[in-house]
Amino acid sequence: MTRKATTLSHYTTRLNTVIDYIYNNINRELDVITLADQCHMSTYHFHRVYRSIAGETINATVRRMRLHVAAGMLIRTQDSIAKVAEQTGYASIEAFSRAFSQRYKQPPSLFRQHEQAKAKGCAAEFYIIKVDEDSNMFNIEIGSNEQMMLIGLEHHGDYMQIGQAFEKLNVLAQQQGLLGEDTRFFGVYFDDPKTVEESKLKSIATILVPKTTASLPEGLCEFAIPSGKTASLLYQGDYASLETPYEYLFGQWLPNSEFEPADVPVIEEYLNDVRDTPPHELLTRITCYIK
Repeated sequence: MTRKATTLSHYTTRLNTVIDYIYNNINRELDVITLADQCHMSTYHFHRVYRSIAGETINATVRRMRLHVAAGMLIRTQDSIAKVAEQTGYASIEAFSRAFSQRYKQPPSLFRQHEQAKAKGCAAEFYIIKVDEDSNMFNIEIGSNEQMMLIGLEHHGDYMQIGQAFEKLNVLAQQQGLLGEDTRFFGVYFDDPKTVEESKLKSIATILVPKTTASLPEGLCEFAIPSGKTASLLYQGDYASLETPYEYLFGQWLPNSEFEPADVPVIEEYLNDVRDTPPHELLTRITCYIK
C-alpha cells in the first residue's frame, strides 16, 4: 500500500470513529471539540476535513441524525415530546420543537399524529382483506431489474439505524473515488423487523458500481442482486415513515395479487440526497422481487 493510500485509510478510520460516536451518544452533548477529540484532530482541521469528505458540516450531520432518531421515536413509540427531546440531546422541548419544525415543516405532535394515522390505515388487522383497486393507497409498478453488483457495509440491528452504515460508506467510497453525480444508493434488507429479533436483523448499506476484478476497499463487502421480475412502490416522505408503505405492499397488495415473493431480499433505492432534501420530499423506491 502506498503512503497516500495509507493516509487516506487512516483518515477514513478516524472519521468513521466520529460517526459511530454520534450514533452511540445521540442523547449527549456533541460539540465540535468533543467530536474532534474522538479522531485526535484539532478542531480547526477537523471542521475542514469532515466537510470536504462528508459533503456537509459536522453540525449539520449531528442535527440531521438527532432529528432522524426523533422522528422514528415519534412514530414508533408513545413517549412524551419531552422524553423524545431529552433522548435526542435537546435541552428543552422548545429547542427541540423549533429544530424539528424547521426541518419537518410541522411541530412534533402534529407529525406524530399524521404519521401514526397513515400507518393505522395499513395496520396488521387489515391484512388479507380484498383490496378495491380504486382505493389503493400506493401505486404498485410491475417491472424487471437487471443484475446489479453492489458494494457496501453490513449493518446488524434496528433498520432505523442503517444510516450509521450509510454515513460510514459515504466516507469510505468518497476516499476511494467511487462516488459521482450518478452514483445510486441502495439498502438491502434480509428480515422482517416485526418477526425477527432486533439484534438479529441484517441489512447492507450499498452503492451500485461497475463490476470489476479489482479487490474491494478494506471494510466493504460485495452483494449481487439478480435479474428478475419486480413489484415496486415509490414513496415520498421521511425514512422514518417507511413502515407504512411496507405494510401496504406486503400486507395488502401482495396477498391480493397473483404473485408470490421471490427468494431475494427487499431493496430500497434512495433517489435524492438526505443531506440537502427536506424529509417530506425524500423519494424511496421499495422493490420486492416476485414470481
